[in-house]
Amino acid sequence: MLPHSPQPDATTMACMEVRGGNTRTEEQLAAQGLDIWVLSIPYQSDPTNASDQGGDVHFITSCATGRITRLLLADVSGHGPEVAATARKLKRLMSAHSNQCDSWQLRSTQDGSEGWQALAIAVSSADPDLVFSNGNASYRSTDGGASWTEWATNVPATHHAIATDPSDDAVLWFGGEAGSYLSEDGGATFVPRNSGLVTVQVSTINHSTLSLGLALGGSQGNGTLRYTGGASFDQVLDGNGFQCEVGSADADIVWAQIQFGQHYRSTDG
Repeated sequence: MLPHSPQPDATTMACMEVRGGNTRTEEQLAAQGLDIWVLSIPYQSDPTNASDQGGDVHFITSCATGRITRLLLADVSGHGPEVAATARKLKRLMSAHSNQCDSWQLRSTQDGSEGWQALAIAVSSADPDLVFSNGNASYRSTDGGASWTEWATNVPATHHAIATDPSDDAVLWFGGEAGSYLSEDGGATFVPRNSGLVTVQVSTINHSTLSLGLALGGSQGNGTLRYTGGASFDQVLDGNGFQCEVGSADADIVWAQIQFGQHYRSTDG
């Protein structure tokens, strides 16, 4: 086999990766020994709606060693919702027999941006291809995990639980280090539901030796908190707060740590 260099704009497939579906698709992929261009446009679909489904099914897989690439294609004759439903069944059949590893198939790969943790997963009771996954961020898949989109960005991380309403997919509950959040519009918006709950976990706290009215605390999922002598703490940094330090020679010099090894310094307390 001749050496293969992926095209500049191509997405390189990872080992055990699975891509495919029956929605509108236009992408360029680089696999072992192959350049792949995928163009699929459902009949009479809306060009502005990427989720429109048709009867053409494509599936591309890379094996565990990255040495073999498989392409599977299927076409359901006809048009309309019934044809799209049959195409979805074919897609699930392809998925069930692609990259089997004791009946398990890899459905996502993440870089370090997710902190190497996915803490919760839920599947729609009405649509087995609609999957939710939460960790440091929230992701949703509408094609059985072949692709993922970040969403629910207005809900503070980190997430530990997801619950769906069996009778209504528009109703979702998230539970995490910032408390409980409810969506009644399919995840477009979330509102906190934390009345009567204690939702702040403080992991470290440091008090100034120069000023009795100054302290900093790191909290899980609720950022870095500052106490200045009042009845409550103010949030001064987002994310996961860790170790804090108030200067022993100058109380205006303070330090704080958050996730991914980020260190912050302030010179005004």
